[in-house]
Amino acid sequence: MQRRVGTILIAAMLGMAGAVLAAAPASAAGVSTTIAVTPSSVQVGDTARIHGRVTPNLAGRTVLLQRRSGGTWRTVARRQLSSRSRYSFTVRPAHSGRKAYRVVKPRSHSGTPRSVSAVVWLTAHAVASSDCTPGYSPCIPPGSDVDCAGGSGNGPRYVDGPVYVTGSDPYGLDADGDGVACET
Repeated sequence: MQRRVGTILIAAMLGMAGAVLAAAPASAAGVSTTIAVTPSSVQVGDTARIHGRVTPNLAGRTVLLQRRSGGTWRTVARRQLSSRSRYSFTVRPAHSGRKAYRVVKPRSHSGTPRSVSAVVWLTAHAVASSDCTPGYSPCIPPGSDVDCAGGSGNGPRYVDGPVYVTGSDPYGLDADGDGVACET
């Protein structure tokens, strides 16, 4: 009887070990995406870096940078992972406020699963200066009229772009309304 109980216990233990070992490959096949933003607060028109890595190493695969806008995630840039499975994006907020970003490693045709990073927040602050015309970054000193250099405006002053429209556009520099003026 003791031998039979011992055999049953050993069989039960082996069965449990088999279940643990069977679960291990599933977790080893998982994909993880990390994310960080440096710095987390900038002035409108300045840049921040969103960076991280994907594990296991998936060098050459594409990752998507997404920004939350109007309640949905929109892809704003794509990059291939480096040989060390790292990525880096540079973002330049054109408007003040908090912006939510994440990185997505899409599911591949070969079956590598989709992975979504945590969300990071970037805060963009308006540039405040009495020597600047409100609504532009970089600073445009106040004047009677300003036009884009190389454009059809008649001056008397001209600015080289790009100039980011951060609020109102008193000089009418952003003709297409995309938040970036004097694009050449």
